Amino acid sequence: MNRHRWVMAGFAAYGVGAAVLGLALVAGSLPAAPPRSPSRPSPVSAPGPAPSGTASSGGGVPSARVVTWTAAGSPFTPAELVLPGGTVAPVTDSGVHPDGSLVIPDDPAVVGWWNGGARAGDAFGSVVVAGHVDSARFGIGAMVELATVRSGEVVELRGDGRRRRYRVTGRRFLPQADLANRTEVFRQDVPPRLVLITCGGRFDPVRHRYEDNVVVTAEPMP
Repeated sequence: MNRHRWVMAGFAAYGVGAAVLGLALVAGSLPAAPPRSPSRPSPVSAPGPAPSGTASSGGGVPSARVVTWTAAGSPFTPAELVLPGGTVAPVTDSGVHPDGSLVIPDDPAVVGWWNGGARAGDAFGSVVVAGHVDSARFGIGAMVELATVRSGEVVELRGDGRRRRYRVTGRRFLPQADLANRTEVFRQDVPPRLVLITCGGRFDPVRHRYEDNVVVTAEPMP
């Protein structure tokens, strides 16, 4: 049994359907995004549909109609996330709630791109993509793979017929209560990087949530 299947089996045995699980990304407010230059337009309100011939839900694989993805020549809004194990998850445009917490798609097969941060291919800043690890309603999600992702593995963002590939440089667990104070996760005054976030660690059956967040960082590949 490969790593991905082992992790999925473990989550299934953990009793996903018995509770409503949540991803408390930020208890306070996300840091303000830096002013955008005139040459960098504001992100669209929602990403465009995935190009024809690609998978449209997490856990899927591309269909027989293959699309040729070209390297990113200019920044783009992510529409798909491809994880090292081959899972393809649609990416939606995500803002913040009034309390400053990041809006996360209810379906864990779908992930959200923080529209206050960098886009794929930007010259600087964190491209932040987050999603639920599982759900009582929908089951196990695409981001379950982050529990076992290894340094050196490749993650890909796609959109508008372009792609940007990233090599994983690290994975860590942060207490959910602390993430609001770890503003470096969302920093934009840094070299370009991808930050993936989901739930992890021990599940609290009383609070119906995981105690930690899994944070994976990756740097763009040439």
